[in-house]
Amino acid sequence: MSQISLQFSENHLISALAIPPYSWLDAIENHLAIKIFQRGNHVILEGEEQSCQLASTYLQQLYDSAKSGEFPSPTDTILPEFFVKEVSAKERKAKPFHKQTIHPTIMIGDKSLIPANQAQHQYIDAISNHLLTFGVGPAGTGKTHLAVGYGVKLLLEQQISHVILARPAVEAGERLGYLPGDMRDKIDPYFQPIYDSLHEFLGKEQTERYMLSGKIDIAPLAYMRGRTLKNAFILLDEAQNATPKQMKMFLTRLGENSRMVINGDLSQTDLPDRQLSGLADAINHLKHVDKIAICRFHTNDIMRHNLVRDILAAYEHHDQNHNKND
Repeated sequence: MSQISLQFSENHLISALAIPPYSWLDAIENHLAIKIFQRGNHVILEGEEQSCQLASTYLQQLYDSAKSGEFPSPTDTILPEFFVKEVSAKERKAKPFHKQTIHPTIMIGDKSLIPANQAQHQYIDAISNHLLTFGVGPAGTGKTHLAVGYGVKLLLEQQISHVILARPAVEAGERLGYLPGDMRDKIDPYFQPIYDSLHEFLGKEQTERYMLSGKIDIAPLAYMRGRTLKNAFILLDEAQNATPKQMKMFLTRLGENSRMVINGDLSQTDLPDRQLSGLADAINHLKHVDKIAICRFHTNDIMRHNLVRDILAAYEHHDQNHNKND
């Protein structure tokens, strides 16, 4: 048994090779009888040494093709014959990769961000054209990463003066006051996904410099009270854990020359039982208001391992049957 660990510079590209209408990672895994584990830009290959080496070569070639802006066609010479046969069969049922829409590249300083699917493209388009955008759907669909990237883009281009990133500090029944350390120590665990995205676009050192200078402000939702957020890009992440009162408070912080994005997954709220989510309440109140966009992601938009989609689909199926029985 052999194991090869691969690291790619742009996780959205390697993730795009693992999603419908054709998963190249699944094809490599099935035909070479190996296991492939993908999380973000990190891929691990497990199996016979020769098969893992072949898989590593094919995967690098596929990634290089995607990075150049051309998702692989089944007739590309970089692909072995079994890929060509497999894709030809798939093309009868699904739209082939080489005819997919290649979404515009978004430049963030010297980094590039390419929406990996239509849902992500519509989400970025909504953020760029609306003062307030809701991104609603399961974890793993890229909502946080894309929003943070777009905020950094506006900051680097000096279209705004600062980026404000907030999350409700309520998860699994824990509250900030029970956590040890100072405020930074208390909130860091809640904001790690946001830090990960900031580090990818800016690097750790520049992220810290921007935070110290106030250009990037990371704080729990409760710390938004009383502020007017001007000339800023504002993201509220994990908004399903905000109460209706907190959500109304946050929405009314929007100031001049600011843009606001609110993300959440209504299926994963950590609020006490029977407590209405502020995200659901806000969407219900604002769904017909002009200049507000509501973008919905679904399980087939998940950019993580295909098994994650299957897990969520199983939960959804169980919940639907349970509700019917009730």
